[in-house]
Amino acid sequence: MLVSTNGSRLSVTSGSTDRVSVLDVANGELVAELPDAPPSGPAQGSTPSNVALSADRARLFVTEAATNAVAIFDLSAKTAVIDGARGTDQLTGRVPID
Repeated sequence: MLVSTNGSRLSVTSGSTDRVSVLDVANGELVAELPDAPPSGPAQGSTPSNVALSADRARLFVTEAATNAVAIFDLSAKTAVIDGARGTDQLTGRVPID
């Protein structure tokens, strides 16, 4: 789990569903559900486990235990709570970790 630097969003990983849920801290409502589907190949899911936020809060980095990679999500302005965010809350890439 991760609370954003401004305290308005809580990001929670779900390894069993391959999703990251982003909640509004003030009211507990679901702001976004980020699908972290596994890449083609492994029989199991991606198993998201940890999250980190970029310094500008526009990107979310998610470690994937099953794929040994870091998934990168470009966040929307609503999810990031910053006007400059131009993402669509979708997975934009993976960085393999050895």
